[in-house]
Amino acid sequence: MSAIFPNNPEDLLVDGAGSPTTFARRRIFVGSGATGGGSLANIIFTTAFSTSDTPIVIITPGSNALNENFGLAFTTAGSFQVRGETANKNFNWVAFGIP
Repeated sequence: MSAIFPNNPEDLLVDGAGSPTTFARRRIFVGSGATGGGSLANIIFTTAFSTSDTPIVIITPGSNALNENFGLAFTTAGSFQVRGETANKNFNWVAFGIP
């Protein structure tokens, strides 16, 4: 995973491998999941974000869910819940903390 983080007055390029990746005390998680019964999926981070961070989660549809809509039901420092339109639909996600 590569990411560019703006850092005044210049941008920093961060290269990391695996999940989670930590840079400047900021944690980044990546993964995938699938909706289950009730079209829900609960994702638990391996390490919770700091309580001073706000987790931001981005979800993209997986190969069997290209026309599926996903939304976040809730996000906490240690987990988030995804709601889809139907069960058994794959999705990919990335989560990072914003102070």
